[in-house]
Amino acid sequence: MEQLNFLPGPVKLHPQTLTDLAAFPLSHRCEEFKQIFHDTCSMLSEIIKAKHVALMMGSGTLANEMIAAQLSTIYGKGVILSNGEFGERLVDQATRFNLSFKHFAYPWGADFNYPEIEEYILSNKPAWLWFVHLETSTGILNNLPKLAEICKQTNTKICLDCMSSIGNMPLDLSDVYLAAASSGKGLAGLNGIALVFSNHIPIVQKQLPKYLDLGYYYLKDKIPFTFSYNLLFALYQELKRTSLPKRFEETANICREFTTFFNKHNIRLVGNPKSRVNFIFTLKFDKAGQSLSLGDFCAKHNIGIHYRNDYLKARNWVQIVFMGHHTLKDSLIFFDIFDLWAKEYYNAHKYTDDRILLNVK
Repeated sequence: MEQLNFLPGPVKLHPQTLTDLAAFPLSHRCEEFKQIFHDTCSMLSEIIKAKHVALMMGSGTLANEMIAAQLSTIYGKGVILSNGEFGERLVDQATRFNLSFKHFAYPWGADFNYPEIEEYILSNKPAWLWFVHLETSTGILNNLPKLAEICKQTNTKICLDCMSSIGNMPLDLSDVYLAAASSGKGLAGLNGIALVFSNHIPIVQKQLPKYLDLGYYYLKDKIPFTFSYNLLFALYQELKRTSLPKRFEETANICREFTTFFNKHNIRLVGNPKSRVNFIFTLKFDKAGQSLSLGDFCAKHNIGIHYRNDYLKARNWVQIVFMGHHTLKDSLIFFDIFDLWAKEYYNAHKYTDDRILLNVK
């Protein structure tokens, strides 16, 4: 049985992707490479309505490091918002770059307090605002249009982590100063290419390490260093063949079935339903060890769910995530495996009432 993949990364790939990965590698200095590279950049910019994008070898973390590096060259205090694991990582990255900022920390899975944020921004006119658009750890979508409207009034630059929103939903970054993403997750490429979007062309900042100097990439036609043709070509082909609106619709159909299933089983999900995206399900359990039990059981049955990260284990959470290429027929296999796990768990713990195992709303 082929493994089912309900992870936020690596995601379920198109069947052709691994074949594309095996293409004969080209030098990053040859003209064919450059053409594919710049065509890839053009497709990415069109998807999210940003004028420019730089690509570099590395993970999404590198993309956020480059944003932190750019912010270190801007005079003035900034603001960072967090309501989950990845917002807190931005705080850590900003601290390591010795940035000056006000941190608004909200509970995991909670919405931002937009009136509080608006009052602070209008009163203090910070130089920049940095936050995660879609908080992967909880599935909460933070309100970019609302924050963009606030920041326009003070010319505050918006910086964004959009790792999990790009390629998974319609996205407009035309009001964003800098945004970080990666080739995996919603873009359904292989991990290993960091993306930094902008609506301006950065200038060289010689006080920065060269690899983190976004302006240097533009000075060198965006290809200053060695770059993997194979990872690039796999992403290029994926962008060419995939209709994102069609994939959004297919994913929505699958997720409606999963919503019905979890409601039937009285499973509680993290976050306000009005703020959660439809393709990330964060299940919260009350009985110690349940998340690990379900995750291990699924793994034995060739189903990958997201449960091994420390922040999930600490909260007894698991995640079922639909990024990449999924089919309804294959996805529904999870229901049988979940029911089988529940029965075994009941028997092992001598529960007779599923309300003891599962969370009553």
